[in-house]
Amino acid sequence: LQVGANDSDKLSVNLGGSGFGVNALGLKDFTIAGLPGTVSGLSVLQGRSTNVMIDSPTTTVHWPAGSASPNLVRDANGTFYVQDVDGAGKPTYQQVGYRPTTDTVTGLSDVALYPSGSPVFLSPAAVASRAIGVPSLLDDTNAPIAGASLVQADDGRYFIRKAGSYYQASLGFGTSGTVTAKAADMTSPLTAADFSTLPATVTQTPPVDPATDTVAFQDASGVSLSASASRLLQRNNGTYVIEVDAGGGNFRYYDAALTMSDDGTTRTMTARAVSTTYQTFTDLPSVSGDSTVTIDPAKVSVNYTDRNGVTYGNVLGLDASGNYVFNLPQSAKTGTLVTAQDGSQYIRTVNGSEDVLIFYPLTFTALTDASTNKTVLNVVEAGEGIRLKQPLDPLATLDRALAAVDAQRSLLGAAQNRLDSITNAQQTTATNLDTARSRIEDADYAVEVSKMTASQIVSQAATAMLAQANQQSQAVLSLLGRN
Repeated sequence: LQVGANDSDKLSVNLGGSGFGVNALGLKDFTIAGLPGTVSGLSVLQGRSTNVMIDSPTTTVHWPAGSASPNLVRDANGTFYVQDVDGAGKPTYQQVGYRPTTDTVTGLSDVALYPSGSPVFLSPAAVASRAIGVPSLLDDTNAPIAGASLVQADDGRYFIRKAGSYYQASLGFGTSGTVTAKAADMTSPLTAADFSTLPATVTQTPPVDPATDTVAFQDASGVSLSASASRLLQRNNGTYVIEVDAGGGNFRYYDAALTMSDDGTTRTMTARAVSTTYQTFTDLPSVSGDSTVTIDPAKVSVNYTDRNGVTYGNVLGLDASGNYVFNLPQSAKTGTLVTAQDGSQYIRTVNGSEDVLIFYPLTFTALTDASTNKTVLNVVEAGEGIRLKQPLDPLATLDRALAAVDAQRSLLGAAQNRLDSITNAQQTTATNLDTARSRIEDADYAVEVSKMTASQIVSQAATAMLAQANQQSQAVLSLLGRN
C-alpha cells in the first residue's frame, strides 16, 4: 500500500493465511449426525432353516404325550399330523402344530410338535333312533302303496298293513331323510289271526351300532369293498369316512354316506363312498422352520447388495482381531452389522482410510440348510446412509476449527490496526497540505516579491564578498611562492 510521496513510502499487509474454508478448518465431510444412544455389534440373526431331518441324530423331536409309534405326515393341503397306531394296530391321526429351530453354532435342531385339536378320525358312534314321520311304503316292484301303514310285530318283523292284510317288509333308512319300507312279497299276506298280538304302528327307527351290527362297504359306483381292508370311521364334525388299506402302509380315506336296512331279523349298515376323491397322508422326512444364525465364515456365506443394486458374493472374512467383517474391495470399504439402542439394525461401513463411517438401514435374509449346517446370508443396504466423520470426537475437531478461526481473526485484526494507522497518517498529511495551500493562496504577492528581491541582493552581496576574500588568499599564496 502506498502511504507517502516517495516510492519507498509503502506498507505491506498479508491477508492470505489459511482462510476460513472447510478444507482449511478440517471440516470437509464433517457432519454431526448419527444414531441415538449407543450402538452395539450384531453377530446373531434370526433366519429360516430347511431340511431339518426328522430321523437325523442331530434333530430332537418332541412328540405329543402318549405317542406309541409316531410318524410325521402331511395331507394334500399341507396340514401336519402325527400318525400313530391304536391298540389294534390301526392308524390314528392327530393334527399338530410344529416349531422347528436350528442353531448354527451347534448344528443341532429341535422340532416341537404340539396337538391342535382332537384326533382326526374317531370310532363311529351308534346311530340313535329317530322319528319316522311319514314313511315311504313300496310294494315288491317299488310301486307306492296307498292307504297303508307301517307296523311292527312283537318278534321285531316289519309289515305294511293295508285293509287287514299284512305284507312283511324290510325297513331302509339313513341318518336323516325319509324312511322307506318295501314289501318282500305281495302275493302271500298275513291276517290278524296270524298274530297273538296285533302289530303296532312304527314311529321310530331302530338304533344301529357299527360295533355290533354288520357293516358293508361300497365304492362310489356301488362296488363292494373288502371288509377286512376297510373300516368305518367318523370325523369330528360327525361325517363318516371309509378307511381303505391300500397296502405298503398307505391308507385312503373316502367321505361316505350311511344307509341302514332292517328286516326284523338282520340289521345291516352300508357305508358307500360319495365320490372317487379320497384323502391320503404322505410321510414327511424333513421340515422347515427357524434358525439362529451366528455369523461365522466357517458356516456362513454372505452376499452383499449396496445402494446401487450391485451385489458382491462371498464377502465374509475375519479382521486382524478375529472378528467378522464384510470385505468390499470394489467399493473401497468394509462393513459389519450393528444394532442401535432402539433395536433398529444397520450396516456399518468404513471407507479404506477409516475416516468416514456410513450407517445403512439393514434388510436381510438368512437361510440355513440344517442337513449340512450351512447358511446363506443376504444383506442389503436398504435406504439412505447416515454419514459420520472420524475421528469419533467431533468436539475436538470443532475446537481445532474454532482455534483456527481465532488465529485468522487475530491476523485480520493486526492488519486492520495497521490500515487504521495508515488512514490516520494520510488524514494528517491531507490536513497539512490543505493548510499550506490555504497559506499560499492567502499571501500578499508584492510583499513577498520584495522580500524575495531583498533576499536575492543579500545573497549576491554575500557571494561577492566571498569572491574578494578568496582573491586575497590567492595573492598571499602567490607572494609566498615567489620567495
